[in-house]
Amino acid sequence: MALDIIKIQIEENKKNLVYYKTDHHWSDSGIYVSFLALMKEIKKSYPDINIIDIKDFKKSYNKKVNSFWNSNLHNGAMLRNSGISDIIANKILDTEYVYYEHKDSDIFKKADNKFNDKYDGYFYYPKGYNKKVMLIGESFSLGLLKFLPYQFRETVHLSDNKRLMCFYKYKDTIDDYKPDIIIIN
Repeated sequence: MALDIIKIQIEENKKNLVYYKTDHHWSDSGIYVSFLALMKEIKKSYPDINIIDIKDFKKSYNKKVNSFWNSNLHNGAMLRNSGISDIIANKILDTEYVYYEHKDSDIFKKADNKFNDKYDGYFYYPKGYNKKVMLIGESFSLGLLKFLPYQFRETVHLSDNKRLMCFYKYKDTIDDYKPDIIIIN
């Protein structure tokens, strides 16, 4: 299935910025509405799945950008590439973004490095829906990792920033992992 989330993001952008002003990646608000749209499509094939609720996440605000799962706050790639110093950036950045952190986030800090020789990220969440998910994508897929691993029992991530979506390269990995669901972002 192909998922077009532009309309969903336009509606969300009326309430919360779905992209950072100083970075080309989705904000947590943009990631979450995209994740929900994806899960509604997956639910069509797995009707007994309970989609995680935003209430399971702690909410915070910050003027800095955190466009990837488990990354540090920064001023944003576009601002950094413009040559504006952090000192000046810290004076002019005035937009607060909402951030979400799952109440069980400490579980993944231990599990992420388990299979790094095979996958770019491995996540095991014992409370998740009992399906194995493989997420293949570029930098935007890293944002989905803020929510997706809390939905499923097992999630692996394959970064495609350098592979240019040549899916034949994943055949052995798919055969080895045997995912129930493959998400190509």
